[in-house]
Amino acid sequence: MKYFILLLSIFTCCSLYSQGGTLQGKVIDKLLGEPFPFASVTLTVKGNPIEVHTDFEGFYEFKNIPPGIHLITAKFVSYIDFQEEVTITNSLTFLDIIMKDARTICGGGYDYYIDHKPPLHKNADMTTGYTYSRRDMKRW
Repeated sequence: MKYFILLLSIFTCCSLYSQGGTLQGKVIDKLLGEPFPFASVTLTVKGNPIEVHTDFEGFYEFKNIPPGIHLITAKFVSYIDFQEEVTITNSLTFLDIIMKDARTICGGGYDYYIDHKPPLHKNADMTTGYTYSRRDMKRW
């Protein structure tokens, strides 16, 4: 019985020692305060990236992270990438990531670059879709 208790305590100590910390939090829109579902969150541990995606409520979680200072990055379409160093201990660490909309940098407008190509024919009418022929052009 003594040996069983001794072995159980040794395995418990070793398993507790080998476990790392946990990092969890939410990815949130700065302007609206709404969570981001399916945002990409990457934690770089000793040069190795570990990527997770947020759930429907914007929640993410990394488990068994070795203690130390690691780099966390979050990405979402049309938002500025978030990047920050986070200190992980053997306990639970919380970090809410607040993302800024890329459109707010341009004064809050919804200015996007539209890849517009000119028509193949220089006399094409873009409003009606009709292409004028040489005969039509001579009449004018």
